Amino acid sequence: MAIAAEWNAIRTRLRDPVILGHADLFDAGETVTAGIFERFETAAGDPNAHEALEEAGEEAYEGFEDGLGGLRDALAAGDLEAAHDEMKAADGHLREAQGATVGAERIKPLTLLVLGTHVEDAALLARIGEFGEAAHEFGHIGDTFAEKMQGMVAEVDADAAETVVEALDDAAAAAQAEDGGAATDSAAEAFDAATRSIYALVPEELAGAAHLAALQARGWDAAALARIDDSSAASIVQDTFAHFEEAQVHELLEEADHDSYEAFEDALEEYAGALDAGTGVEAAAERFAAATLQAQFAVAGAPGAAPEVGPGGSENGSDDGEADLEGGPNVVAGVPDDADHVVEMQAVAFEPAELTVQQGDTVAWRHAAGEPHSVTALADGVPADATYWAAGGFESEDAAREGWENGRGAVQSGEAYVHTFETAGEHEYVCIPHEAAGMVGTVVVE
Repeated sequence: MAIAAEWNAIRTRLRDPVILGHADLFDAGETVTAGIFERFETAAGDPNAHEALEEAGEEAYEGFEDGLGGLRDALAAGDLEAAHDEMKAADGHLREAQGATVGAERIKPLTLLVLGTHVEDAALLARIGEFGEAAHEFGHIGDTFAEKMQGMVAEVDADAAETVVEALDDAAAAAQAEDGGAATDSAAEAFDAATRSIYALVPEELAGAAHLAALQARGWDAAALARIDDSSAASIVQDTFAHFEEAQVHELLEEADHDSYEAFEDALEEYAGALDAGTGVEAAAERFAAATLQAQFAVAGAPGAAPEVGPGGSENGSDDGEADLEGGPNVVAGVPDDADHVVEMQAVAFEPAELTVQQGDTVAWRHAAGEPHSVTALADGVPADATYWAAGGFESEDAAREGWENGRGAVQSGEAYVHTFETAGEHEYVCIPHEAAGMVGTVVVE
């Protein structure tokens, strides 16, 4: 249940980079997309959102990653329509996995909370002055709710169903009148009603976990908005705290596991403080997300199964999945003393992404974070007279990609890939498993 709820948090977060695109902040949207990919790729614990999606089916797993990669590419191209399409594609694959995990009959109630949180996403547009876009989104969400959700909610809570409809109408009208405060208040009413109604639609454990996932998504909203307006971002976290204090999930979490409850509130307070101070926002957002994930496991009845939260809010887990991988030639333990340059392989990025070296220089790519990586030259991205190079010692890009599929050419924690450049020119390369997330690099040899 906690994993299905975590997929809900990801589904909701997919909209944040699109919202930034609406504000013409496509670079920021790309960064948020990379952050989604990084959090997914570094998910720890057993079970976790990454491995569970793989187990749910190859089509869902690969389709989600392809959709996320397509979202990043669309934002890079400034194509908002394509970004919407890719977002929906990625969402659809997570929805499919949820059905396989907790039952098809629970997809709709879970989607209700995604929709409810999207109301708050539309309010972000009003907060940043994109009133026309906000009014359109409120109207679209209202139409979707009326068509697909209203009847379901009305059967168990007629008042909540009516509140959602009226609040969305009010939010759209306020946005059209360019009244951001009123639009935000009405959006909060709709969100409150949606989260309240789910407890009558699914078991309490799943409802509570999904509710917390929605609050996690609100935290990510604040991180996205902080790139534009710190003061408005702080108010989102403050509103989230106020919502939690009055919500059913507050009591559920406190009764389920007091330590998780205390950690959640502490992380929320620290996040609000970071936003007020304007420093350490990303780290505080990560800590809040990690504490919320712990809380999701707690209310789902499995507090001991939650990933352990390490320094900085990271989630610690096992590396059992790396046992079947191997590096091959030039993948060594540690970084050799004679390396002239070191590229850090983060979860979904090479740092630096572009490196200038001299002929004869040796470069070491050190595994710094995330899952195992590859360092794979692109066949059409290296000088014509250069010898092909890649972790695993492959003689062509095709062989390297096939080798990766068979567990070869991996650079794992504690290891580095080492290559000496003899041919001048630009050498472009990728990390095969994280290529869709934009993990690409260039070495310029002078």
